[in-house]
Amino acid sequence: MSKLRGQFVLLSNPPQTEAQEAYAKRLGFRKRRSGDWVMPDTPVNPTLGTLLKHGPGHTCRACRGFFRSKKQREQYCPSCRSIIDSTVKDLTAILQSAAKGTAEQSRSAIDAVHKALTCTFPTGPVTRCGWQANQGRSEPKNIVMVIEYLRRWVEKAHCHHMRHVFWNRFPYSKKFFPFVESQEKKEEEYRDYYDSKWKRKLDRILGVPAVEIEYPGEE
Repeated sequence: MSKLRGQFVLLSNPPQTEAQEAYAKRLGFRKRRSGDWVMPDTPVNPTLGTLLKHGPGHTCRACRGFFRSKKQREQYCPSCRSIIDSTVKDLTAILQSAAKGTAEQSRSAIDAVHKALTCTFPTGPVTRCGWQANQGRSEPKNIVMVIEYLRRWVEKAHCHHMRHVFWNRFPYSKKFFPFVESQEKKEEEYRDYYDSKWKRKLDRILGVPAVEIEYPGEE
């Protein structure tokens, strides 16, 4: 327990007897070498009922949000999965409608797909990102092949967009760090989310949250 990491809650009235220690442990508290009794701020061990009903925990590949799923190696949370499925369905319909048309119609449909998957997230007062899922790679000309590649492109485009939206959930990247006109504000944002020394200092200033529990009566 001496190597506990992350946020935790301090038990302000630590157990004094073996019975109280057993009760505190059942609540999730553990004793550190320092003598303090602490518990992770967010319980990491779900109940068996929760696991059976909702499955184990996963981290969404796109938004980095936590979710549960009974499907092994599930990559996306329900929200992101729904967005991806809806986009694939809409773009597939565009391609299929032009599949039996002229070469010009096919080219127009493929261009519409590329345009829909081009990132328009603002990166400055008037600039946009402009990233494309298949940028710099060989481009299939046949609509059937485009449909085959489509889900992969949509997933990449969605992950890219979420990286812009939830930039602070990922390691620092100049490409995804939000545009801020004020240099002072930009430095403040960087410090608050990426400066580990500042976070440790802030933890010392704010202190550790503490709770008090009521032990059951002992006979």
